[in-house]
Amino acid sequence: MNRICVWGCLAAFFGMGLATASEATPDTLKLPDDLQASLFASEPLLSSPSDIDVDVRGRVWVCEVLNYRGKKETRKEGDRILVLEDTDGDGKADKQTVFYQGRDVDSALGICVIGEGPGRKVIVSCAPDVYQAEQARVRERFENAVELAEQAFATELQRLTAHLAERLTGLHDGQPKVFRASAVENLREFFERFRRLNIRSSPELDMLVEEAQQVITGIEPQQLRDSVRLRQMVARDFEQIQASVGEMLVDRPRRNILRRGNVGGAV
Repeated sequence: MNRICVWGCLAAFFGMGLATASEATPDTLKLPDDLQASLFASEPLLSSPSDIDVDVRGRVWVCEVLNYRGKKETRKEGDRILVLEDTDGDGKADKQTVFYQGRDVDSALGICVIGEGPGRKVIVSCAPDVYQAEQARVRERFENAVELAEQAFATELQRLTAHLAERLTGLHDGQPKVFRASAVENLREFFERFRRLNIRSSPELDMLVEEAQQVITGIEPQQLRDSVRLRQMVARDFEQIQASVGEMLVDRPRRNILRRGNVGGAV
């Protein structure tokens, strides 16, 4: 015959009323013929549980909630997270450990115990705190990813514009440079990739990319080879864009602080 353990103070959850004695609770349950219920834990080991979980060692973790809604000052020290154990193997809890107590777990709605030992995680949901913490974690990871993407795009734009400007003018060492069509094509490929992947998180970067694209729009590599004036004009514009990108990268930490300061709480 299969057996289940019953929590005496869960009687109200089954519509039996709090007046039902803990010892009598299993007898009031309607069970299939092949299932037997027995009492595992009741008062005074615990009171008013809202949720439980069982860890890999068979210990039962309990959200014990007394401070709920109109009774939030019932226990000044705050609600508790309990661990109940059956140490002698008789099927009944005989040891109680207070894992945590505090006002920050008042009215806890759920508990989840993952793993064992130093790496064990105990997750307690106390609406809306778990949601807010998870949202903050996801938002932080997203912001970090956005920052990395911005930096990668800006660094590549700076490199491509600097390379093209150098190829057009040879200003770094005054020596003529070999100008290949690939310098322009690489920049156009960057524009297309930026258009597909950009999430419009940095108006300043968007503006610089747009300016760079306008500079080269309608110009073919052969035109740059044939016209000294056109080469000088394009090189000058790209040098200005390169400098602006450099300033943006230097100023990036401050801008990130300002941007994060504008992020509100959970929505």
